[in-house]
Amino acid sequence: MQDELLTIGRFARLCRLSVKQLRHYDETGLLAPARVDAGSGYRYYAPEQARDALTIALLREMDLPLAVIAQALDAEPAHRAQILRTERDRVAERISRDQARLQMLDRLAEGGLPGYEVTMNREPERRLAVVRAVCTPAEIGERFEECVGRLLPALGEAGIAWKPPLWGLYPLDLDERMEIAVGAQAPQG
Repeated sequence: MQDELLTIGRFARLCRLSVKQLRHYDETGLLAPARVDAGSGYRYYAPEQARDALTIALLREMDLPLAVIAQALDAEPAHRAQILRTERDRVAERISRDQARLQMLDRLAEGGLPGYEVTMNREPERRLAVVRAVCTPAEIGERFEECVGRLLPALGEAGIAWKPPLWGLYPLDLDERMEIAVGAQAPQG
C-alpha cells in the first residue's frame, strides 16, 4: 500500500495546492493524510484523496469558509447541494452589492464627487409620530424606506393628518448597529 501513497510534496503538486495548505487542512481535520509516518511525521496521501483536495481548492478559490467546505464534504448529496446553493446565494448577494458599488463609482467618476454643504442650526421642538429601526450604516437607506412604508399607513389608520416633510432621526456617531427613526409631524393637541 505504501507504494501507492504519495508524499505530501508530490500530492500537493498533483492537486495544485501548497504543502502548507495540506498541512493546514490536516490540522483542521478537513483532509487528513492516508498515513503519517510515526518516526518522521511525514504525511502520505492516497491518489483517491485527490478528488477531495481538488474540491477543497476549488471551493477555497471561491472564498468559501473551511467550516462550510467541511460540512459539504461530509454531507449526503442532497444536503451537500443545499449547502452549496446557500453559498451560491451568498456569493450572488455579494456580487450584487459589488455591482452597485461599481455603478456608484462610475457615476462619481462621470460627475465628480458630490459637494455637500453642512450647516448647524437649532430646530424648534416638534411632536413627531415615529417608526424606528436598527441597522448598520450601509443599511440606512433601505431601513429608512422600510420605516416610511410602515409610518405612512400607520398615520392613515390612526387618522393623523400630516404634511411633508418627513423627518429622519440618526445618531451623530454612526455605530456598527444603531437606531434610526423616521417621523412625521403630528398635529398639536
